[in-house]
Amino acid sequence: MLQPSGSFGKFCLVLLALSMLGSMTGSSYAGTLNFQNLLDLVPRPRWLRETPRAVYAAVLAVIIIPVAIRAAASFFDSLNNFVGVLGYWVGAFVGVVVTEHFVFRNGDFSKYEEEEVHVRLSSRSISVTTTSSQPTLRFGIATLLACAACFALVVPSMDQIWYAGPIAVRAGDLGFEMALLGSSVLYAVFRTLELRLRKR
Repeated sequence: MLQPSGSFGKFCLVLLALSMLGSMTGSSYAGTLNFQNLLDLVPRPRWLRETPRAVYAAVLAVIIIPVAIRAAASFFDSLNNFVGVLGYWVGAFVGVVVTEHFVFRNGDFSKYEEEEVHVRLSSRSISVTTTSSQPTLRFGIATLLACAACFALVVPSMDQIWYAGPIAVRAGDLGFEMALLGSSVLYAVFRTLELRLRKR
């Protein structure tokens, strides 16, 4: 696109590349935090707990670079595929959040307790610092099940360059809508069961 502008176009591409590096730095650092949080959910060797975040960032870079090189060969198709699949996940996420807020918290923001988010995870147990003696932070099992199970509806309804489901062939790409509705219904069921079994 910038080829007709000659040297100025190359200069703009350099600025774009540098700005992308700055943007990716924050995402990579956030990824290291997420990775450490996931490791805290399961027993792990001590050396993993003491590994600096810079090492996890380097591992992410080793994964990202070859994927980016491969994706650059067909950038437009890769971008379409990525955005399409990301949209399905967003639909499932929004369905869970909206259902939790309006069904289980009756749309009342005062029902969110800030103490619930002060969670300290260890390799053996999960302890929650709250004003109550009992932990109140929900487990998240209902969320994981709802988001995963709704893809049984998403896959037949998705229409991508590399795959078109039987529903999508007849009615178009309904993957986002199926993710939104499917996760909402499934989360309502799973969350109700979770409340009855775990009481939080």
